[in-house]
Amino acid sequence: MFTVALAMTGFGVFMALSSRSSAFDAFNQQIDPVFWPAGPDSTARDFQQMIYAVWGATVAGFGALAAFVVRHPFRARQRWARDALAVSILLWFVLDTTASAVAGVWFNVVFNTVVLGALAVPMAATWKEFG
Repeated sequence: MFTVALAMTGFGVFMALSSRSSAFDAFNQQIDPVFWPAGPDSTARDFQQMIYAVWGATVAGFGALAAFVVRHPFRARQRWARDALAVSILLWFVLDTTASAVAGVWFNVVFNTVVLGALAVPMAATWKEFG
């Protein structure tokens, strides 16, 4: 889980810092056709880049928090840490994935499911160790 949390932090930083660069083109190629079949105009592109930067900052912040929680209280098997992580992960997954599915952004639905799986396996494997 620590590795996944660090990866989330890194991905969030990448989003925040690269949303205006060609490094983000692969992501845009998955999202743009859903909302702008002919491609976004300059106003939409500016908004999109700002939203991705803000979203990236949020992902980075959550990833950093999760890394600290996993590294210390979760590792010490403090039940509140397990419960806090489980609730926040499920809340993120349900809201983000539902919004993505409703919008038809299947790329994000699949991405979220992969991330959930990477988090759920260690969570399930350690669940009973928290007394």
